Parts: sequence; C-alpha cells; structure tokens
Amino acid sequence: HDSIFTFSLLFKQHIMGNDKCRRCGSQEETIMHCFKDCHEVQEVWQILQFVSCDTFYQIDDFKMWVIHGVKLGGALSLSTIWEIWLGRNRLVFEGSKTKA
Repeated sequence: HDSIFTFSLLFKQHIMGNDKCRRCGSQEETIMHCFKDCHEVQEVWQILQFVSCDTFYQIDDFKMWVIHGVKLGGALSLSTIWEIWLGRNRLVFEGSKTKA
C-alpha cells in the first residue's frame, strides 16, 4: 500500500518532516488512519451507518478493509473512500477543511 502517499509514508521516505494527520492533528496519518481510524473520518462512516458492522472497524489491512466495505455498501463505500481522499487533499493542498 505504498502507492498512497500518506504523511506517514512521506515521513518515512524523508520527504516530510511530520507524519501527523492534518484532520485531527494528533495521530500518525497511516493509510488506515486516513480512511478509517481518524475520528473525523469515522463521523462519515457513522452517518452512512457502517458503524453497525463491528468487523468493518476491526480489519487493519487496507485491501481487506476495502473488499469488506464493498461487500457491505457496494459502490457507496468506494465513492466514500474517494471523497475522503479528495477532502484530505483539499485540506492539505488548499487549506480547505470540509465537515462530515
């Protein structure tokens, strides 16, 4: 999963001096934090009622998590992942923070 340039990956490659999530500012921005574990992103999944499925939050492998998400929510989960990534990039590159 080194093809998704989170701050954790960029920090490990000595490209960035900080590995913290720009949304919450407190945790390392790993791929799982970016899409699932950040408390601000969890608000999105709760709105979509993915919170009712415990296994959705227990999976720590990104590929398996995406596959499980597709089984739960089909295209909605994929489009949500895409929108989370776009929102993250708007925050990083434009300073524009969107709410869940």
